[in-house]
Amino acid sequence: MTCNSHYLVTSTMKHLAKVDEVLASMVQEQTDAIQEIRNNKISINRVAKESGIARQTFYNNPIITAYIEAYITTNTTASPYETIETLREEIRRKDDQIAGLVQRDATISKCKAENQELTDEIASLRETIKSQEELIRQLRGNPNVLQAKRR
Repeated sequence: MTCNSHYLVTSTMKHLAKVDEVLASMVQEQTDAIQEIRNNKISINRVAKESGIARQTFYNNPIITAYIEAYITTNTTASPYETIETLREEIRRKDDQIAGLVQRDATISKCKAENQELTDEIASLRETIKSQEELIRQLRGNPNVLQAKRR
């Protein structure tokens, strides 16, 4: 069996062109569907417009208004686009919260280190005070100690 490489390349290119055309069409259909979902929200104004009933009739009749609102609550779900945006916003809030917690933790660590330094300094100063008090007691009890130290 001999293989015609020119035929394979031409055939493959035709197939790739057809696949690209189909993929582009599918993407366009998805984009159009998302836009339709965004534009297809149920509201009293839209129901009034599409039913040919004056909008004021809906607002003057609480039963009709309540029916539409109940229908909206029961039968509508958030569009995928709104769900994605809601989740993205939640992620942004969580990221901000995490950044705040990281900053808080860094501040706490810094304060703990500073606290330890101050605790060590206080302990050192207490030791200095004790040695100074001991020296004062010795001097009060025996003034000759000071004179001996000066020599």
